[in-house]
Amino acid sequence: MQVMSTSDIVGNSDYVTYIKELFNDAIKLVNTRDFSGLLNRLEQCFMKYPATGTFFPRLRTAQVICLERLGRLKETLELARINLNGSAYNPVVAR
Repeated sequence: MQVMSTSDIVGNSDYVTYIKELFNDAIKLVNTRDFSGLLNRLEQCFMKYPATGTFFPRLRTAQVICLERLGRLKETLELARINLNGSAYNPVVAR
């Protein structure tokens, strides 16, 4: 895969259109708190255009934030699962 230079990006209308679509998608995903979807969308972008992270460093920051939040969410869910397994849950009593 060829890495794009600054002049390639400025002169490439397909790339500009792609990035505009990415930003629109990212806004929608953030508004719905779909961090997993946002992370997947960013990964697609970085795979298609590897130089994107260099030219748009905040996208890399967004990716790191998504990874951290998903990691914390997975950790919280795992702790909740462990707590549920450790206690005798009775749905009748819980009502």
